[in-house]
Amino acid sequence: MTSLDPTTFGDLAENRRRQTLIDRPEACAHFLSCLDSGSDGPCVFFLSAPGGTGKTVALRLFDALARERGIARTWIDARDVPVDARAAEQRFAEAVAALGPEGGVIFLDTFEVHQSLERHYRDRILPAAPKSVRVVLASRHVPDLRWRSDPAWDRLLRTYRLPLLTPAEADALLAARAVPEAERAELAMLARGHALTLACLATESPEARSRYRAGPHVLAELSDPLVGDERRALFVLCLVGWIDERDLTHAAGSAGFLPNLERHAFVERMGRRWRIHDLYRTGFLQRFGAELRDELVTLVRRAAWVILSRYREEPDRDRRRQYVNEVSHILRTLPPGEALFDFVDQPAYYRDAMRPTDVPAIVAAIRRFEGETSATLAAEHLARFPELCEVQRGPQGDPVGVMVWMHTERLRELDAVRDPAARRLRDLVPAGRVAHMLRWWLSLDTYQEPTPAFFQLTLDAAAAGLAHGDLLLHAHAVRILTPASGSVWHELGLLDRFEELEFEIAGHAYTVLGYDFRSEAPLERMLRNIERMAALASPASALPAAPTTKAPHTPVAPRVPADDLPGAVAEALRWFRHDDRLSRVQLASAMPDEAPLVRAARVRALLEAAHARMRPTARYPEPATLITRAYFDRTEKQLAIASEFGVPHGTFRRKLREAVDLLSAGVESVWAEGDAPHAR
Repeated sequence: MTSLDPTTFGDLAENRRRQTLIDRPEACAHFLSCLDSGSDGPCVFFLSAPGGTGKTVALRLFDALARERGIARTWIDARDVPVDARAAEQRFAEAVAALGPEGGVIFLDTFEVHQSLERHYRDRILPAAPKSVRVVLASRHVPDLRWRSDPAWDRLLRTYRLPLLTPAEADALLAARAVPEAERAELAMLARGHALTLACLATESPEARSRYRAGPHVLAELSDPLVGDERRALFVLCLVGWIDERDLTHAAGSAGFLPNLERHAFVERMGRRWRIHDLYRTGFLQRFGAELRDELVTLVRRAAWVILSRYREEPDRDRRRQYVNEVSHILRTLPPGEALFDFVDQPAYYRDAMRPTDVPAIVAAIRRFEGETSATLAAEHLARFPELCEVQRGPQGDPVGVMVWMHTERLRELDAVRDPAARRLRDLVPAGRVAHMLRWWLSLDTYQEPTPAFFQLTLDAAAAGLAHGDLLLHAHAVRILTPASGSVWHELGLLDRFEELEFEIAGHAYTVLGYDFRSEAPLERMLRNIERMAALASPASALPAAPTTKAPHTPVAPRVPADDLPGAVAEALRWFRHDDRLSRVQLASAMPDEAPLVRAARVRALLEAAHARMRPTARYPEPATLITRAYFDRTEKQLAIASEFGVPHGTFRRKLREAVDLLSAGVESVWAEGDAPHAR
């Protein structure tokens, strides 16, 4: 690839970047064929590859090719756009407008974040683009098969799966990073064609390389020992994504780490903004969460403040709503955060406006779970105020959940209010003041049970209330109290209860929880909740209902017969990340008088203590690693983990059972020594 004649510092920088890029000729050829295809050829290029294999680098190559031809380009990072149909449409329209009347190329990176919106992009967003525009989607996932089943898209879409680096490409990458020729073959063999791994190996010391056990799942173990401010900075990057240098130095406590930070291949810098590669997040959060335990509360609090500063300055309500969700993700790293933000990893659902075709399914679900009276009231409300309904959709666009709001300014339009909830809300709030209530909110199949879909609704509901700047109160009606619907939130003092708004319909009593903004603004409430979470997580603080002292030989969980112990341990591992279910396993049954959150925390502490006692073995995969990957992390299916280790699924399951037996022995050891860990 040729370089541009440098006329500016920007040109010099661009040429330097291109010199360090790996040339991917086959991928570039496919991209150029899209550019050269004319108005009736492929207009969408879908590039897919596993994380860390070079998708973003390939996009930069494409960008350079388009730049050489004088074609306008613009970029969208899906991580910066809420997983919301309206927000995605707006951002894409802005990108089209930025290209100008001649069109150009839109690069949409990290499309996996918006994979739940894939059908919406295919059916609504992309068809609205002018034919002068080309769109490149880069995702960890291959495109949905429905692209090919549509005759139009079969012609307009081109797909390409980016392969792992060839030996020649790996050698070129190492050469561009000034790695001596004598070392390249060994490093290329260790990386096995994985681009990010290879880049990290090229930048780390020989000592760090020696600790590396091939495979991107252990990337966090590759780095040289990190200390002090550098370690704190990396932890903050894992929490907040893109962050301004000033905020990063404040959160980490100093700026002394900056020269060292940039040398890491897993850290990306754009101007004065920094971000860590997504593949490192889970590993580093786990690693530093243990190493920085004494500083965890302070760092999490500072990271949350960074997001709140963005919230404070953001006028757009949808964007403010996203910032509230980001704060929730940050607080999840604190105990008892997982009880509040369970199941919330990569969103599998997205928000959208209600469509007329959604109404029958919504009303039918309300009838099924709440009865005919409630269904009739809901149908009337939806007919009159369709704009107050938000639908949660799955990847194929089908409604899976719903949030139906009541706003006081709309309620006053009604001559008579038959719904007791609406009547109480209207009567409580003075004229001229604004309040709202989430009147109906449910997963269409499971109602208000704790499922991934409903936990996502929980966060959306909280964020919607906190994103307003002029509310008197934000409330939601709950028929079934679960961790997902707010029971733990209220127990921990993070939600208020509005007894004056509670009501009963058709024999069903509804509790009303929410935020009371009559004495504090939404921002102040978020700050108070952060401090509350920090206090609960502080080593000097006990969780609610936890005893202030503990007898030295009191076990953290009941002793069970030796024959039953592996089954009890396996049950606890299965629900390790889910406080509600973990609080009800056999190992928690001896603590009936303590709060569920405390019971879950103590069982988790027991398993972690036993895991720490597992001695290294020569087995492959190593048993302690199996426990971590399959249960403690639980970010992948067991079949995928087995494939990664290169063992048949049946063999993997047998080895996992053996690992559970060893962990059970560790539990017995903890009990025998009478040194049970305290709940964190």
